[in-house]
Amino acid sequence: MVELVKVSKVYPPDIMALQDVSLSVQRGEMIFLTGMSGAGKTTLLKLICSLETSDKGHVEVAGHDLNRIKPVVLQRLRQKIGVAYQDFRLLPQQSVYQNVAMAMEVAYLPPSFIRKRVESLLDQLGIADKVDKLAGKISRGEQQRVAIARAAANSPNLLLADEPTGNLDATITKRVVALLESLNQAGTTLIIATHDQSIYRHTNHRVIHMEQGRLTEPAVAR
Repeated sequence: MVELVKVSKVYPPDIMALQDVSLSVQRGEMIFLTGMSGAGKTTLLKLICSLETSDKGHVEVAGHDLNRIKPVVLQRLRQKIGVAYQDFRLLPQQSVYQNVAMAMEVAYLPPSFIRKRVESLLDQLGIADKVDKLAGKISRGEQQRVAIARAAANSPNLLLADEPTGNLDATITKRVVALLESLNQAGTTLIIATHDQSIYRHTNHRVIHMEQGRLTEPAVAR
C-alpha cells in the first residue's frame, strides 16, 4: 500500500525533517509511528497523503508514484485515503454532521446511507448527541473525535491518523482504538502517528520508532 525509498525532506532554511527514510507498509497492515514531537512523524504522513512532496527519494501509494502522478489520478486516490489531522481541520461554522458527511457527499453516496454511517460513527465515538452542534462550538476532545469520524467515513483503503488520542481520556481512547481496529479488520490499512504508549504498548501490530527524522527500528513488514 505504501512504499518509501530513501526519502528526505528539508524545510527552509535548513531543517532536516526526514533523512533517508525507507518504509514498506503492506495492504491491510496497521502500524504505529512513535517518537517525540519533531521526530518527523507528521511530515511522513503529509508525504504519504501528498500534502508535501519529498526533496529526495521515492514515495509510492497504492502503486502510484506521487512525484509523477497526474492531478486527476491524485484526486481519485485521495478519495480513498482518510486523514485525521492533528489540528483537526474541521469547518467550524458547519455542523458535526456536515463535517463527517462531506467526504461521502463528494462521492455521491445515497443520503440515507450517509445519515446511517454518520450516526453510527458518532455513536461509536461517544458523540452522537453532538450531531447537530456547530463543530466550532464543541470541545477540542469532541472535535478530535469528529475528525476521526470524518477520516473513517468512506471506509478508506488507507487511513492516516496523527495523534488521534492526544486530547482524550482513557475511556474515550479505548473507543477510538476500537474503531480503528474495526476498520483494520475490515481491510483498511492504517498508519497511526502517536506518542501515546497506551494504544500500542500491548499491540500485536508493528511499532516503528522515529528520532530526528530517521527510523530507528526495523521498518519491514512482519
